[in-house]
Amino acid sequence: METASPLTFLVNALWQVPLVTVVAALAAWLLRHGPAGHRHAVWVAALAAATLAPLASVRTGAPPAARAAVAAGAPAPAMSAKAIAAEPILVPFAARTARVLVIAYGLFLLFRLALLMLAGMRTARIRRAARRCGVPRRVEDTWARCRRAFGLEQVELLASPTAPGPLMAGAWRRSVIVPDALLAETSQDVLTAAIGHELAHAKRHDFSVNLLCELLYIPIAFNPVAWILRRAVQRTREMACDEMVTAQLLDPGAYACSILSLAAAMARPEPPCGNPGCSLGVFDGGGLEARIRGLLGRRAASLPRARLLLAAGLAALAICAVAASGLALSARAQNAALPMLTDASAAQLRAQWLARTQPPIPPPPMPPPPPGYRGPAGARSPLAYQPSSFWEVMAVERSAPHAPARAVMARLKSQGFPTAILRRATDSLDHIVAGPYPDDSRLRDAKARLEALGYQPRRR
Repeated sequence: METASPLTFLVNALWQVPLVTVVAALAAWLLRHGPAGHRHAVWVAALAAATLAPLASVRTGAPPAARAAVAAGAPAPAMSAKAIAAEPILVPFAARTARVLVIAYGLFLLFRLALLMLAGMRTARIRRAARRCGVPRRVEDTWARCRRAFGLEQVELLASPTAPGPLMAGAWRRSVIVPDALLAETSQDVLTAAIGHELAHAKRHDFSVNLLCELLYIPIAFNPVAWILRRAVQRTREMACDEMVTAQLLDPGAYACSILSLAAAMARPEPPCGNPGCSLGVFDGGGLEARIRGLLGRRAASLPRARLLLAAGLAALAICAVAASGLALSARAQNAALPMLTDASAAQLRAQWLARTQPPIPPPPMPPPPPGYRGPAGARSPLAYQPSSFWEVMAVERSAPHAPARAVMARLKSQGFPTAILRRATDSLDHIVAGPYPDDSRLRDAKARLEALGYQPRRR
């Protein structure tokens, strides 16, 4: 029986990810009247907690010494009641099932990493095809005005024939890439909304944050609840950029009209701007209606109160992640041929056995021979003490489950000891013994081997 770390991660992610999502949803609801950037920070922290909590749960419950003793076939050292209570709940898996699940999860991770690499390669290809020349004067003026509003100097404007819509790329060398079709746009508000939105992404360093979120999402992507986390991160990221544009560049009503006009252009058979809906993240995280409603119906909120609620939400997520990792389950793959015996139960059995065992009772002294008795030469006295041919290793209650006894016997047999279970009418115990041995030399050899394994054998 061995701990399977990938299985432990999967089992704990099944319940820890929904728990973190519920706490994050409650914190986001409390921040519903605050800045969208605060809600975005809560959802990013929730995504990190949903991934790190199962990772922190990947550990074994028994101390290293106890695990080494059990693995060697020896009884585990006695553990306190507090240490036994701290043992994680065990979730057993058949060895074949565990192997199939681990292989399937590994293939799933490779698939998700391949998708992320393909997205990165598409972005790099669009950026290589972009150029700096050929931008009309009105686009240059809009670009300069938006860049001054956000205080960005190290961002360049590029045009690309292959870009599906305006996008911001680059973590260090940041660039806003616009499609050639958008250069023909005549509405100043539409140009300001499209370019200003991408510069808001650059101001917030959303490219780097989004890459980090995608890496955090990959290990838990198998859980459907994780999709809710990822979608909330994307939606609040776009809403935060919307608020920055309306605070620096455009009136909320004009900005909402620009979003609607671009979305309407997306629905035309031949949109004049290629794929302009992507410029404002219309399809990033969905929720176009919620974004417009938030722009038009947003009311002023107290910033100190919003910051206090943000700190409380982040603290609640941290407490939730720590508590969830402390209540983690432990998944183990077990061999079907051997019965199940946990480290804690092995320690309990040995503690019970040591409490019941007593020092061996010495044999009664031999009575003196009758006066004048010599006996035949070389004859053995009929009163000579004959040693027993068994070594008792452990004693368990007969009413206890048979699995622990069979597990101990299986460990002894794996070390080459003949084993048996002896019962006596004077007690209610099953005595696990090694033997029988035909002579004293083999008895002594068996005792030495048992003591080397950590047992304290008693002669029976």
